[in-house]
Amino acid sequence: SRTRITKFTMPAVLIVCTSAHELQGHPTGLWLEECAAPYYLFQGAGYSVTLASPKGGPVPIDAASLAGDFLTEAAKKFLLDPAAMGALSHTARLSDVDMTPLDAIFFCGGHGTCAAGDFVDHPSVKAAVEGMHSSGRIVAAVCHGPNCLPQCVKPDGKTPLVQGLKVAGFSDSEGQAGGL
Repeated sequence: SRTRITKFTMPAVLIVCTSAHELQGHPTGLWLEECAAPYYLFQGAGYSVTLASPKGGPVPIDAASLAGDFLTEAAKKFLLDPAAMGALSHTARLSDVDMTPLDAIFFCGGHGTCAAGDFVDHPSVKAAVEGMHSSGRIVAAVCHGPNCLPQCVKPDGKTPLVQGLKVAGFSDSEGQAGGL
């Protein structure tokens, strides 16, 4: 009898960050903690991690996320990590990413995700979410990251993707309280 050898591959996750640097005239971008903490948690769990954004290229960081207690240990580690900062400075364009080998997709927050054409109403964001969900893979988001969801539908092409699901995110009233 022959011994069957199975090649084990590392699970893979795509972390999607904003490309938008302003919202309604206010400078904004990625809330760094919301990328940094998952980045290290996924790596620590043995995942291959790739960073992407709707436009590709450098991701703007919201300056407020670098101030005071918002600058967490994970965020500090990320800022001093050449591989992490290199990945954030050279993200893949979401539309260019092959979703086939991915086990999960994770959408970071930050007010930039609220900008029209970023997570909101972006064709590659919609395609990524719908494709991952319809194939039974994990779609996750944090804080403002759920802005990727309202435009998405179930495979029937009509039913909202989140219909019948519980979804948590950062509310409009919380954003208004924060000055946006």
